[in-house]
Amino acid sequence: MVWLPLQGPFIWLLAAAAEKALPLVERPPILAALTTRGNSIQLYSHLTGAAQPLTKLDCTNLHLSVVASLALALSVAAKRWSARARVCGFALLLVFFVMLAVCIVQLQWAAESHASARLGITLYTAREKEFLDWAIRKSSFAMVYLAPALLFLASYLSVWSAAEPAEAGRSGKRGARKPGSISSSGTSWRNVFVALAGCAGAGLLLLATRGDGDGTACVEGLRKIVALNPSSARAHYSLALDLEKEGRLDEALDSYRTTLRLRPEFVEARFGEGNIYFRRGDYAQAERCYGEVLERQPGNADARCNLGTMFLNRGEFDLAARSYEDVLRVDPNHASAHKGLGEALLRLHRQCEALPHLERSTQLDQRLAVDATLLANISILRSTCERE
Repeated sequence: MVWLPLQGPFIWLLAAAAEKALPLVERPPILAALTTRGNSIQLYSHLTGAAQPLTKLDCTNLHLSVVASLALALSVAAKRWSARARVCGFALLLVFFVMLAVCIVQLQWAAESHASARLGITLYTAREKEFLDWAIRKSSFAMVYLAPALLFLASYLSVWSAAEPAEAGRSGKRGARKPGSISSSGTSWRNVFVALAGCAGAGLLLLATRGDGDGTACVEGLRKIVALNPSSARAHYSLALDLEKEGRLDEALDSYRTTLRLRPEFVEARFGEGNIYFRRGDYAQAERCYGEVLERQPGNADARCNLGTMFLNRGEFDLAARSYEDVLRVDPNHASAHKGLGEALLRLHRQCEALPHLERSTQLDQRLAVDATLLANISILRSTCERE
């Protein structure tokens, strides 16, 4: 019963430590982040991005091993609560690091199994998968048998060795003790526990100070996945997204083109290709790509909004206004479309029609709500429209 309220924090701490440790065992990293929900750990990968978890790992069985280990550690009789506290502390420390190793292996195996079954993509090489298969079997043995047995043995030896000086003290009545000598093994065990705790703290500090990885690490991880799955459009598309995010537009465009060569109907890749041309200022090619996206997905608000921005940049304000209005018919809460329509209407000298759209954009997007230039324009328009 005592363990029940501690389950959630234990899984959270386990996930936090595993997230820090993963970059040390994955070179380049495949799993990007971990979050917890109850007794589950959600896995995020560069393959699916930061918004959508790849899969999740149920950690319910880990609690059974923790409780079993603590029960065995406390099964040895000890008269003092201080001795029991030391046993519990040592047990939790050992169990945590065993569980951390088990958790990392299970996370990698869960990611590989899900990606292979659902996405048709392998995340690790044949040699790495062979090692994971071996590690799953060995870590299960360590979690179920080895850790509890070691804790029971350590607890027994601790209590047994502590009993000897007490017995000697009773038989020798007032036996002399040399100054500076260690008469109780309790002190020895306390020192062992402090040393282990110090090592654990140093290890966690080392992991905490290690960088969480940058965009280059993400790209390298995705390059590994692409190398393992050269015919996977999904893998090439994920790599293209990260390359675009890093500003490596030429490489991103090549990856989008490879994606479309493998799967011509991949609409998201066509949209990404259009975004690259848009950022380069090649509006003719961008218009072609967005047009193809809208042929397949007429309700794609982002593609139509980008078309509106392209028309706005080219000075075609009527076309821009019409594009933004089409977006708002599909998605009335599209902040960028409200802002773009307001700017297009301003260029068409329809100031009072522009005002509500500019105001609405600041209500929908917090970034626009602190845009000093936009807020100043809104203030001027309010004064102008009130006089009219």
